[in-house]
Amino acid sequence: TGPFLNRCLARFYPGVDNSSSCGACEVFSPVVRSLSDKYHLSVLPVSMDGGPTPAFPRYVVNQGQYEKMGLEGGQVPALVLFDTYLKKPIPIGYGIMAEDEVVNRIFYLTSVKPGSDF
Repeated sequence: TGPFLNRCLARFYPGVDNSSSCGACEVFSPVVRSLSDKYHLSVLPVSMDGGPTPAFPRYVVNQGQYEKMGLEGGQVPALVLFDTYLKKPIPIGYGIMAEDEVVNRIFYLTSVKPGSDF
């Protein structure tokens, strides 16, 4: 088992219409892509305004997912780990985070000791 088993990431961003005003979203996209590739995590990109993002061209438009995932305030970028088995969202954070910071938060929030099970 481990912190990545039966889990996926939900990434919230403003979409192409507002991406020029969200430099953090552009910087954070490669981090999310790297996590997805490294840990075989599916990513659900959720556009807050209906626009695409170059890093994740397949996306859904926010229809309440932001709030259902336990997020508030409309801040982006926002990242949530979703447990597909328990159907439970685990908010990871807002803004730019380094890859190791995201991984450490996932280990902490899932109560798995870092390095114990990849």
